[in-house]
Amino acid sequence: MVAAFQCFRRWVLVLLLLPLVACSPAAGVEPTAELATTIESPATAPALAAYPSPPTATPTLPPYPWPTATPGPTDPPEPTEPPTETPPPGPTVPPTPVVTPVPTAEPPFIPFPDGTTAQPFTLYWRDGDVLRSMRSDEGEPKLFLDPAAEFGLYLPPAEAYIRSWGAMSPDGQTLALVLTEEGELIPQPDTPYPVNIYLLDRESRALELLVKNGLDPVWSPDGQRLAYRSIETGGLWVAEVESGATSEVYKVDRANEHVATDFTWSSDNRHLALIDEVLRQSRDLLVVDIDTKEPRVLVSSPTHWAYAPQWSPTSDQIAFIWLNGEGGQGPHLWITDSAGTKQQQLTSTFEILVGAPRWWPSGQWIAFSGPVEYEAPASQFDLWLIDSANAIPRRLTYDHVESVDDHEVDDLNPIWSPDGTQLIFVKAPQTGPSEVWVLSLIDGRGLKLMSTANAFDIGLVVSP
Repeated sequence: MVAAFQCFRRWVLVLLLLPLVACSPAAGVEPTAELATTIESPATAPALAAYPSPPTATPTLPPYPWPTATPGPTDPPEPTEPPTETPPPGPTVPPTPVVTPVPTAEPPFIPFPDGTTAQPFTLYWRDGDVLRSMRSDEGEPKLFLDPAAEFGLYLPPAEAYIRSWGAMSPDGQTLALVLTEEGELIPQPDTPYPVNIYLLDRESRALELLVKNGLDPVWSPDGQRLAYRSIETGGLWVAEVESGATSEVYKVDRANEHVATDFTWSSDNRHLALIDEVLRQSRDLLVVDIDTKEPRVLVSSPTHWAYAPQWSPTSDQIAFIWLNGEGGQGPHLWITDSAGTKQQQLTSTFEILVGAPRWWPSGQWIAFSGPVEYEAPASQFDLWLIDSANAIPRRLTYDHVESVDDHEVDDLNPIWSPDGTQLIFVKAPQTGPSEVWVLSLIDGRGLKLMSTANAFDIGLVVSP
């Protein structure tokens, strides 16, 4: 049965393969003429053109790895601009405080006894190479002294920067003069200018030498002694007017450029307050006993400097200007006792920058000049009195300023008249000459005494 089936299958395969063999070109059947004609006919050429052309021969590549071209130089990158630095935000400016102006006090500014009248006085000042004087009740300047013509001596030249040319004795009879023997001498840097202190009797016109190499004379209240600074040692010296004997009462560290300045006498004629100064570095306030020559430091600070001490004519108190203090920017007005144990700040809203505080001849009141902070768009210096006991100020003058472009004059450098009823002061405008005025503390009236090119260089001296 199986053999019959396999035989049958072979015959089926033979029958299926016979037609394929008959159609194959390999079977040896020659193409007919009709087929050949059809293949070679031009009419069929476009059909043959549609077939792709034989492939182009591919070029033979060199063996791997292929050579790599050496890279050329690389151009530098374009410079990059540095980023713009952003400034840190500044502090927010606080709003300017609004200050109500202090009104001018009503005269009399000091409670004088009934019937008090102002007494005339004499002004002395330097005018180039001569000294002039004027009585307050006459109003006409006069030549007081031409030292070159009268004595063959000279006032120090302006280039020597010696501001104090002299001082009048308390009784108004003797004038201490700072003069030099060299009329044509040119000041040399770092070399003290050679000046001496002479005493001139105002009535007899007699002149005598008191000390050599001294300047900045200051009379004791009793008129028997004269304090001065030596141009050789820089220390504080005292001369006995009667005998001419001199002694150094306070030595300074000359090697480290210390000098004694701004000295003022106590009412007991035995003590002196002074400033020990190193220019632009320190200003210490001291008191020295001229008999024992023992100094006592009252104020010592490398930053809070002291200025312009003035000893009260009736007490142990010393008024001075100090950069230290509370309220406002200062400098402020302070008072201290001679032991330095009781120090009191008198002002807190003023800036006292010009001139020294001046005690009333009878004590209690102190005159000074300064602006009130934030009171006006521009700083305006006016005259003030302050009671040393209760620190209450009284305004004496007021030039109102509307804006920073409104330039009024400043009232500066108050000096008491000998009887204490008037204040002599300087009116300093923004442009033009300075003026010397007098203000009555009894009725409040002001009077112009004279004009001068620069009232700060004339060394104004007041005497009876």
